[in-house]
Amino acid sequence: MMEWIRQTSSHPRARTTGAVYLLYFLTAILAQTLVGRKLVAYGNATNLIATGCYVVLTLLLYLLFKPVNRTLSDWGTL
Repeated sequence: MMEWIRQTSSHPRARTTGAVYLLYFLTAILAQTLVGRKLVAYGNATNLIATGCYVVLTLLLYLLFKPVNRTLSDWGTL
């Protein structure tokens, strides 16, 4: 059991995925706040950053779940 915990904690991919997920939510909320305050240009720029984070997040989640079940992880199965 301890060996399994040691192996899983040595892979930083899950923490990186969580950090990118948090960054995506924060930038998306900031973009909506900026657009709501009539700062549309800044809101659009922030929304572009949030979209980039979402693309990276999608790839990280795919790589994270791929070892568990490749069939469910593949894009074209839904």
